[in-house]
Order: sequence, then structure tokens, then C-alpha cells
Amino acid sequence: MSRWRRRFRAGSTRPAAPTLLRVYLLVGVTVLAVAFLLYFQSLTRRVDDQTELMSEMLARFVVVAASMVADRSDTTAAVMYQDVVRR
Repeated sequence: MSRWRRRFRAGSTRPAAPTLLRVYLLVGVTVLAVAFLLYFQSLTRRVDDQTELMSEMLARFVVVAASMVADRSDTTAAVMYQDVVRR
């Protein structure tokens, strides 16, 4: 039997099952790889956004806490804060 007849059935232009399975497998793996890549890219973007938001919130908290301490001149914390600000 010739090589051509083994790959294609007699009277059919459709490839044999193993070749078709390999093509489907290759396409499926490629689609999954692209899907995972896009998912992890979006996940990374969300983590970056959340990190930026948390940093801004912490900075605002520190500013409010520092201004509250600076307003009170009679406490030890205010004296320490003024010392740090001077340096």
C-alpha cells in the first residue's frame, strides 16, 4: 500500500484520524496557552491596581495621623514628630 493511500482513505480527501487528532490537539493547546496568558495578564493588572490603591490609602492614613499628632503640641509624640520633621 502506498504512502498516499495510508494517509487518505480510498475515495476520501479527508486526512486519517491520527493526523486530524494531532491538528485538533495542537489547536487546543494553542488556544489554552493564549487563554492562560490573557488570564494571568489581567490578574497581574488587577494586583498592580490593588497595590497602588493600598499604597495611596496608607499614605493618606499616615498624613492624617501625622497631622493629628502635629496639631497637639503637648504630647510626647508631637515632640518626637517635630524632631523628625526638623531633621
